[in-house]
Amino acid sequence: MRYSVDGVPALLEVNPRFPGAMPLTIAAGVDMPALLLDLVLGRPVPSAVDFAELANVRFLEDVFLDPGGGARLRERRALGRSRRMTALLRGDFHVHSTFSDDARSTLTENIAAAHAAGLELLRLTDHVRASTTWVPEFLAAVAAESVPEGLTVLTGVEAKLLDVSGAVDAPAGLVVGAGGVGAVVIGDHQFPGTDGPWSPEATRARLAAGLSADDALDLLVTASIRAMERTPNAQLAHWFSILPKVGLSEEQLGDDRLLAWASAATATGTIVEVNEKWDCPGPAAVAALQSAGARIVASTDSHQAGDVGRYERVSAILDAAAVIRRPKGDQ
Repeated sequence: MRYSVDGVPALLEVNPRFPGAMPLTIAAGVDMPALLLDLVLGRPVPSAVDFAELANVRFLEDVFLDPGGGARLRERRALGRSRRMTALLRGDFHVHSTFSDDARSTLTENIAAAHAAGLELLRLTDHVRASTTWVPEFLAAVAAESVPEGLTVLTGVEAKLLDVSGAVDAPAGLVVGAGGVGAVVIGDHQFPGTDGPWSPEATRARLAAGLSADDALDLLVTASIRAMERTPNAQLAHWFSILPKVGLSEEQLGDDRLLAWASAATATGTIVEVNEKWDCPGPAAVAALQSAGARIVASTDSHQAGDVGRYERVSAILDAAAVIRRPKGDQ
């Protein structure tokens, strides 16, 4: 099995000389050829089949079939989880520089820190508002940096979610993609209200005045989905960090809201961070994203170079999400 740079299974190679000797990875929701399933289960197969072909499959979920016994099955699952987690932690997709007014380290210092931490992917990300004019200078400065071999540097701008329509506080005419920033990193810094962003204090006041928790959570999830749908190259930053600020929690979201949110991330190609600084989204949300096939990345939300690529909370969240998704027989 070969893995992509994100640690996702990307290529299944069948060894014709040892049929059934290795577990076969089957993609959940993908119609694999019956021939391959027969092969791994040791059933008779036509002699005219060309076993030299490679099966390329987009994997949404790994299920390993192991006719030889449960121990090998569990080992393969654990190895797959370990590989994917290790790959995630070799990236930091949210690192601020002095282009942000609350950060202390330069682009050069952040790149050096990423290289020292052994990272392979780094997204340099700085705060913008609708009034921001320096994005071209930011892109030029990043392009002028010397990048060590083995490190890929990406760009992004962080803009806050504004309201239930999914609008974000980004400059008009922002170029995203070729010739522009690599991603719009959307932050839930305030609560997306019906008439604009609500501060945590204003949101708590509305909840105290009769806004139900369910209605508030519906507003947040609806705004999240609409933001993903209308924002090109979106990346969700520290999602659901707003909830404890307003007296709510991720545990109140429930399976249906998480499914709708995770499915939208998959459908729109939105990247979702597991954020070290804010310790979110939590294990249930991450498990929902993984089950839906969404792309997850790790981030520190670093504002100083010494924090780049250093993970503790992210690792714990990923471990807990793996337990949630693990088949009951393996727990």
